Formats: sequence, C-alpha cells, structure tokens
Amino acid sequence: MCHGMSVRQIFVGLFCLLAPLFASSDGPSWDVNYKQGLAAFDAGRYSEAAQALTAAVDQARVFSPVDTRLVKSTYTLALTYYVQGQPALAEPLYLEAKNAVEGMGESGRPMLGYVLEALGELRMQQARWQESEQLLERAVAVCIETHGETHSCTLTAQRRLGELLSMQGRNSEAEGIFQKLIGTLRQAPSSPELLVGALTNLGGVYNAQGRFALAEPLLRESLAVASQSAITGPALADSLVDLGQLYRLEGDSARAEPLLQKALVIYEKVNDPHQAGALNELGLMAMDEKKFAIARDYLSRSLSVYQKIVGSTHLFAARVKAGLAEAFLGERDIQKARTLVAEALTTERQALGSQHCEYARLLTLAGKVEEAGRQGKQADKYYRQALDIYRQNFRDGHPERSQAERNYARFVKSLRN
Repeated sequence: MCHGMSVRQIFVGLFCLLAPLFASSDGPSWDVNYKQGLAAFDAGRYSEAAQALTAAVDQARVFSPVDTRLVKSTYTLALTYYVQGQPALAEPLYLEAKNAVEGMGESGRPMLGYVLEALGELRMQQARWQESEQLLERAVAVCIETHGETHSCTLTAQRRLGELLSMQGRNSEAEGIFQKLIGTLRQAPSSPELLVGALTNLGGVYNAQGRFALAEPLLRESLAVASQSAITGPALADSLVDLGQLYRLEGDSARAEPLLQKALVIYEKVNDPHQAGALNELGLMAMDEKKFAIARDYLSRSLSVYQKIVGSTHLFAARVKAGLAEAFLGERDIQKARTLVAEALTTERQALGSQHCEYARLLTLAGKVEEAGRQGKQADKYYRQALDIYRQNFRDGHPERSQAERNYARFVKSLRN
C-alpha cells in the first residue's frame, strides 16, 4: 500500500461534489453519524469511526440502492477499513459503492473516478494486476473527463497506475508516468502531499534499478516539500523509508538507520501497516552487518504485519520471507531457510511469472540455501534457472547478469575442489 492524498483531501473533494445533493437531506441522523465518523477518522480513532460510519451505511441502505449517501458512506467506511489493513472488510463496501455510483448514470460520473481508483488500489494490493490496471486506466479516463487533466482525482489515479507498473517491474513505463506527474505537481502548490508521494515513488523506481544518483535528489526534495508543507504523518515516513533504503543499499547504515527508525515511530504512532516496510529495511540492514538475530526479529515483525494485512501468500510477504530465509541461512538453520524460500518462490511465480528478475533473485537465494545444505545437484538447478532469466532480461555486461555469471562460475569451481 502507498500513501497519496490525505484522506481528508479525498473526503473534501467528494464532499464538495456531493454537497448540493445533500442540501435537502430528510433528517439529521445520517448526517450526524457520517460527520462523527469522519471526525473520528481524522483523529485516528478508527474503531470509533467504523462504528459511526457503519450506522451511516445502514441508514443509507434504507434510502435507495443508488442514493448518493450510500456511495459516500460505503466509500468512506471502506477506506476506514483499508487504511487499517483490513482489505477483506473494505472490498465488499468498495464494490457496493461502485455499483451504486454506476447505477446513478451521468449524475454519478463526478464520483466514479474516486471509487474506481480506490478499488484499483485494492486490487493492486491483492496482486490482481490485470484487473487493477483496467480499473486504474478507467479511473484516469473518467477523472480527466469529469474534472480535467490537473485535478487531484486525475493525478491520484495516475500515481496509482505508476505504482502498479513499478510493482510489476515495468519500471520504464512507471518512470514515464511519475516524471510527467511530478512536472505537473511542481506547478500545483495546492497538492504538496501528492508531490511528496510522487517524488518518493520515482525515487523508489530508481532505487530498484540501482540508479542511486538519480534517486537521492528526488527523495531529498520529497523531504523538503514535506517540511515546507508541515507534512508529518505516514507520507513523510514513506520518503524516510526510501531514502533509508538508498543509504542501506549504498552500505551507509549510519545514515540509513536513524531515517528508518524515525519512519517506524511515525507509522507505529498511528498503527499504520506501512510499518512493515520500515521493519523490513531495518532487518535487511542488520543482515548486511551479519547481525542475524536482530535481522530475524525485525523481519519476523514485518512478516507478522503483512500476514495480518494481505495474508501469508502475498507478494509483500514473500519478499520478507526471502529476507528471513537469509537470516536463518546466516544462522545455519538450513531447514527453516529452505521452507521459507520454497514458499516465497511459489508466491513470486504465481504473482509475476517464472521469467521475472525478482524470481531469478529468489532462485539465486534458493541455490545458496541448497549449496549450504550440501545439495549440489539442487543448487546447480536453481543457479542455472536464475542465470537463464538474467541472460534473457539483461544485456551482456549488466551488473546483475555479470554477478550471476560469476556466482555460478564460483559454484562450479567449488564442485571440482
């Protein structure tokens, strides 16, 4: 999950669209419950918000299946569950909101883009890539049609689409979207939180490609914009995590750790599920320093959060399992490492296919585990599969391909000795 516009911004945008339709409300009960729920949400009192919003949804269902109050309350309650890391509760409410707003015809068009974007983000977190892409592309088109190219509805949907592409490793496509988005947002001072998010996203894409010289100025700019705009919540923490990741990948733990710890405090203060990402980075940093017990603690905590949010077979959980497997490998617990790698391989293959670079990285790890367990034949199989993928995806001389070739040559030499 990624942060974009604040929830308050989204709600204000929707409320402005709907305000004329609520002017002649037939009673205060729905209005009171909805406003109380929104106030509780803004204060971070999610259980209280869900209680009030549930009452509002129940009341709205009495009015009409295509009543604007039903759209507004189901959408808001779904978002309440979603930001708490409860997508299973959010999903039926988002679908109800979508059905209601589509049933309204042209009068519902101004709200449709918001609902499609939210549902598209949910599908993205569920690794339902094709469905998510279709929803987000439709959201972008509807938002442009109803609100224009530079409206926050359009820009948020475009950002989500970029996030989806980067999550699938389609980095060149994601880079184009984020670059265009950042150019627009730099000229739109009214959307600083969106700019912070887009800068962080593009920095993350460059981190994944090892293009740290391009990533760092973007991530520093995101922190500067956050400071200037008094953004102190999870959106700031996202930038801190990505900059911390950059420093970790550069081997500079002295600069990485304070950023990651600061982000973790921000997330934990509001019980934000993104704390899993900060915990994962702290675990990987400990691993780099051969502090395997510390790494295992951080990564186990990260995995626990992901399992509660999206389940143990989700792509996010698989990536943490890979790190946890490395920690167990460092402690020479081959069986636990082998089990975790096998689970991660299954998830990665189902989510991204058997020719993806992330799958190759996991195969390499699996090879290391089997090599350490003195299972040379199985290790050879994994190393060869990984090398084949790298050769298909990267040109001769690419750092990752070259590293894989050196690693396999080392392994073959060790078998001869």
